[in-house]
Amino acid sequence: MKEAICHESGHAIVGRALGYTVVKMELRQGFPRTVVDFDSATENSVSKQCVILAAGAAAEITVFGAFDDRACACDQKMIFDRGGEEISTYFPKAQELLKSHHNNFRRLRERLSHEWIEAQSGLLPDSDSFELMDQKEFERFWIGE
Repeated sequence: MKEAICHESGHAIVGRALGYTVVKMELRQGFPRTVVDFDSATENSVSKQCVILAAGAAAEITVFGAFDDRACACDQKMIFDRGGEEISTYFPKAQELLKSHHNNFRRLRERLSHEWIEAQSGLLPDSDSFELMDQKEFERFWIGE
């Protein structure tokens, strides 16, 4: 689960750093998931979207030294669907953004890990799918509240 939390945190941090709205972070069927509104940035581009999609794997590399290519297959498919290149093409920019926002990246991983532990211990709704952070919560988190 640490890898999945790291992966989804990467999408959220890089998406927000590039000016996109993080709509929500949720547990869906027991796994974390990030929803970024790709139409929300004032300077929207396919290249930026590809960096966001690659940010999950880039986050795994940053923290663990490698990424799970099977788990990233969906991200790679979405990159190809947009006319993008191999996922690794976008790692340098994603890692640069993760590094420049390392405190938020660390804090988000810690928060999601805590939420997942609570879910496993029965402190959160008795379901394998529920919202962890909505858009407003993520924005408050981003500015450090």
